[in-house]
Amino acid sequence: MFTKTHMLLLLSYALAMTGCDCRDAPGQDPDPDGGVTTDAGPVEPPWPSLMAAEGGGLVPPDLDCLGRERAPVAGRSVETSSPVVPFGAPPSVTLPGVPARFFLEDRASETCAAPGCVATLTDDAGVATAMLPDGAWVTTEVPELNGPDPMRSFMRTLEMHWEVGAEDTINTLNRGTIAGFEAQLERSLDPARGIAAGRVLDCQGRALSEARLRYFAADGAEITDATLVYFDGMLPPGLDPSAEATSSDGRYAGLDVPPTATRVEAWGSLDGSAPSPIACEPLQVEPDTLTVLVLRPTRADAPPACARR
Repeated sequence: MFTKTHMLLLLSYALAMTGCDCRDAPGQDPDPDGGVTTDAGPVEPPWPSLMAAEGGGLVPPDLDCLGRERAPVAGRSVETSSPVVPFGAPPSVTLPGVPARFFLEDRASETCAAPGCVATLTDDAGVATAMLPDGAWVTTEVPELNGPDPMRSFMRTLEMHWEVGAEDTINTLNRGTIAGFEAQLERSLDPARGIAAGRVLDCQGRALSEARLRYFAADGAEITDATLVYFDGMLPPGLDPSAEATSSDGRYAGLDVPPTATRVEAWGSLDGSAPSPIACEPLQVEPDTLTVLVLRPTRADAPPACARR
């Protein structure tokens, strides 16, 4: 049941998600073959170095797995139960009777049919239960839900690389939060575009600060007309208006990202020199949809475009 307290908490989260213009690091231009060059102009060190959050402080990141690890291998089918949770809401807020779909190819489509997709409804406690391959990466989908007011109406939400057996929630985003975005931006978000958000982590799963996010189209062209926001590392998260990189919480959000975006990259510096790519994953962006994607160091089996440097 939604209360005034729940609404205030959700609105406080919405007001934390304000916008700023995307700005690239100097000297980094898209390469027509799908990669990124770093020789388009002068780069003036020192750049702030990547750091990992640990024990209330910051330590050097663990990037030893960069280019070594692979996507998880699916195991036998297991019963998986996870609540559908409104982004930023307290745990007491539940969503019973909500459709949830699990796409086993880690990419959503218009239809959900076995064996590539499993569909279910949340129970009275708001929990979705399904038989899924243990350890597999799947994409979850919670469809658009129209309620009596913006706080109880939800944007369609995709969560990519959702790992079966490791994730404890399925996210969705209410329209009240979108209204908060729009109030802070002093403009309406484009319903023909989407939101792409998540966190940047190191090999130990620790949040990375000083990571810069970039979006790319299939032809390798960088997308520069989205609005990229970063946060202050506090709980609840608040926007740092001057931030050009992630803080200690590793959070990022791209607003008004066009559906032509097919790849997201995180860049960072290890020694004060110009940032270089540290994470790269395929991205599915669709109109009026939130896509959640946690970025970890680039895999050995990452998309070919990630290796074109």
